[in-house]
Amino acid sequence: MPLGSNPSSFLSAFYDGTPTEQFYASIPQTGNTAMKEYFRGQSNRIYGDYTSAYGRGLQSGQDIGLYPDYLKDFPWLQNFYNQSPSARGETPTRYAPRVRYSG
Repeated sequence: MPLGSNPSSFLSAFYDGTPTEQFYASIPQTGNTAMKEYFRGQSNRIYGDYTSAYGRGLQSGQDIGLYPDYLKDFPWLQNFYNQSPSARGETPTRYAPRVRYSG
């Protein structure tokens, strides 16, 4: 079949989905629901980090690659555990009751 006979297959060679689709497909599949929830809320920030790094790479003459390549090399676990416990969705009340003073 000639390359031009099926336009959708021709375009799929260049299109890997939107940045949001690529992001969600790259989130590590762990049993940690707090991690999944944390990263679901971080797609815009991480895409912004990529576009910033891409711009810096253009200015310095370095090629950092496409967004899916950036996501493959993204330090998911390190990024998650460097956040504060409250940012990771962990709250002290989850493990111990709040102390209330009646003074």
